[in-house]
Amino acid sequence: MMELDVVEGAATAQEGDALLLLVGSKQIPDLLSRTSILAEDAWRREAVTLLAGHGLVAARWLVLAGLGDGPVDAETCRRAAGAAVKAVREREVGRLVVDASGLSSPTDDMLAAQVQALVEGALSADYDFDRYRTRRARHTPLAQLRLVAPPGLSAVATTAARRGRAVAQAVNAARDLCNEPPNRLTPVDFAARIEALASDRRLTVTTLDRAAIAAEGMGALLAVAQGSHAEPRFVRADYRPAGVAKDAPPLVLVGKSVTFDTGGISLKPALDMERQKADMGGGAAVFGALTALLALDLPLAVTALFPIVENMPGGGATRPGDVVSTRSGQTVEILNTDAEGRLILADALSYARSLNPCAIIDLATLTGASSIVFGPVGIGMFATDTALADAFGHAEATAGERVWRLPLWPEYRDLLRSHVADLRNISTTVQQGSMMTAASFLHAFIGTEPWVHLDIYNTAWNEAEHPHLPKGPTASGTRLLVQFLIERAGSSARGIEG
Repeated sequence: MMELDVVEGAATAQEGDALLLLVGSKQIPDLLSRTSILAEDAWRREAVTLLAGHGLVAARWLVLAGLGDGPVDAETCRRAAGAAVKAVREREVGRLVVDASGLSSPTDDMLAAQVQALVEGALSADYDFDRYRTRRARHTPLAQLRLVAPPGLSAVATTAARRGRAVAQAVNAARDLCNEPPNRLTPVDFAARIEALASDRRLTVTTLDRAAIAAEGMGALLAVAQGSHAEPRFVRADYRPAGVAKDAPPLVLVGKSVTFDTGGISLKPALDMERQKADMGGGAAVFGALTALLALDLPLAVTALFPIVENMPGGGATRPGDVVSTRSGQTVEILNTDAEGRLILADALSYARSLNPCAIIDLATLTGASSIVFGPVGIGMFATDTALADAFGHAEATAGERVWRLPLWPEYRDLLRSHVADLRNISTTVQQGSMMTAASFLHAFIGTEPWVHLDIYNTAWNEAEHPHLPKGPTASGTRLLVQFLIERAGSSARGIEG
């Protein structure tokens, strides 16, 4: 594991392979103010200047990362650190020192968010999925990250840096899952990854095979799985740290986990179909959240549910027009087999309700319509509970993943009426309003439980590299979910209902 430490005093900052200095238009480090090396636009947001350290600092490289001309929020710090790490990736930098001693914030909480984001950005940008390359990338992964805290704030910075590492590791774990080739991450393989986490005694994992899934009455989940030779799995992971009662009402996290989605009989276009290996992005985000819960030992009762299938057009595949019975007892007419995520979630959400939850959160790469609504920016959120929705809105500020609440108007449910079953899995308007009608379909299986649904389809894959995110799977929703858990745990520790 990468070594992480926090110190005070800028002199310590010169011991690494590279020294990262944060530069704002009104925030010029003393080292630079005494020299003439500062380029005219080095302070601009995401600008990176790389200099040989000889004669200036003891480190081999000096990296200047621009913070821009305005308030320095968490996302600015995250992007600055990410851009800086990418600038030195091929220069054998294994030890990086980030000098945050010049950061100033009106509150300790704001400083903590900045420090957390710096660590997240650095470790996120250092990510590389090279497991299947015979010729591996030439960059040296970070072995040590040292952060220089503002005077008197090392305790605040240490806690924040630890959180940043846990969040980054959660994101990278989720990315690993989404990057895995679909022949290497079948439903059985995904279940095994979750089961491996149970080596930690705080986590108990229960896995249902096809027969047990059938016995549970999950006809919608089995309908999606029946066209594939890959066996389905339904995995339940219960996180109960010391001090949390075993029978405490859990916060239930549900992640859509389709390890590959061809669309089934309603076959997707061939172009870019390989991206459908990341259609388990919701499950990957929940998996990442489990790793963060364990790393931070958050005082919460959490149960994670993973309905895991592969959607294939085999001879036994579900046909458009089929009617299936769900775990809840409601029947569904399947009119499009590519609207499969809502089917497996229907059974998972019904199961979640049986656990006496304090709240249910689901994440899913659910609708292509999310790209039409938001483009590649912003996660659509649907909620039955305003306080729960507001908590995600608050987490957004530190997580840097934008979220926007959309309506669950009853008129959308009317568009899901079937002539032969209780519900149809696509609305009578087909693509019009399909983001809302998909959420309304899920709502039919929630009842009165406090619930948030996050549609992450449009943000799950990057077309191009971002400062701290590579091209490809992004682990969308992971930072937002983990930050929500961190803040909920903080409220719980203070005796405030989160």
